[in-house]
Amino acid sequence: NIDSGTFVFDALGERWACDLGMGNYNAAGYFGDKRYDYYRCSPQGQNVIALNPVTTRGQNLSAVTTTERFETEENGGLAVVDMTEAYQDKVTSAKRGMKIDHNRTQMLLKDELNISEESDLYWFMHTKADITIMENGKTAVLSKNGKNVYVLLESNQNAQFYTSEAKPVTGSLDLGQEDNSAYRKLNIFIPKANGNVQIAVRFVPIYSNFVLGELNNYR
Repeated sequence: NIDSGTFVFDALGERWACDLGMGNYNAAGYFGDKRYDYYRCSPQGQNVIALNPVTTRGQNLSAVTTTERFETEENGGLAVVDMTEAYQDKVTSAKRGMKIDHNRTQMLLKDELNISEESDLYWFMHTKADITIMENGKTAVLSKNGKNVYVLLESNQNAQFYTSEAKPVTGSLDLGQEDNSAYRKLNIFIPKANGNVQIAVRFVPIYSNFVLGELNNYR
């Protein structure tokens, strides 16, 4: 799959950020020239950033993503991956960092891109949870089996969360391969992104002793 930087996230005994899994191996051209026209094999079907997916695939097929930093300790850990090759014709640098902190109870996902050619930027995340976008557009609540995770958005761009079905932003991909109706999609869209772009998304599982007013401490 074309999926540089993709991730999953588990907490409270549930999976909140999901991988859609394999597609239909018997689909026409799945192991040939049509493979990346199928949603589950394309960046649009992954939990990644895609640049200009309406006119291009959104990431480069031949990209090599490398881990440039990895640290782990009792109370947390982090990893940083260099994804520059995934967007090499549009960026001078692209990195994604994933940090487990607050005694391994939360995750911070941070993207830093230096975009050299104006591009439409999409941030995608698939989930089986119900999604509620709060009034400010900067907070989403994921709900599943009576449990909740708050998702907090920080960006140096004028960006907000929005939801959609697990479908492409363009009709150019084949939707007939697999049924993705069990999934919803949490998205961020930054049109004509250019220069330094930073997007930080914090996942805060709501434990029984958590006070909602404390959310401001994590922004």
